[in-house]
Amino acid sequence: EIISPEPIINITLKDENKFLLLNDTSYLSVFIRKEEETNFRRVYYATGQLNLVPANNGEENKLTVEYKPTRLSDGKYTMKVSSKDASNNTNQND
Repeated sequence: EIISPEPIINITLKDENKFLLLNDTSYLSVFIRKEEETNFRRVYYATGQLNLVPANNGEENKLTVEYKPTRLSDGKYTMKVSSKDASNNTNQND
């Protein structure tokens, strides 16, 4: 898809466990790679490009991360998301 050079991408992580809330940056990691690059680059929360909205109750144990990259250059990109829950069960999606 063709997107803006400054998109807003929302990533949501949900857990059925109502007692171990998803409320920390360690539960979700974002990586990006431009088509001609061989390695993914991790996007760190400290850059300000990732905004974490933690789960605030067990009824809907949902963590959301808003990814706002700063001025992507033209080209094709692949984004990879790595996640885990509070019990350390992992998931990874490209």
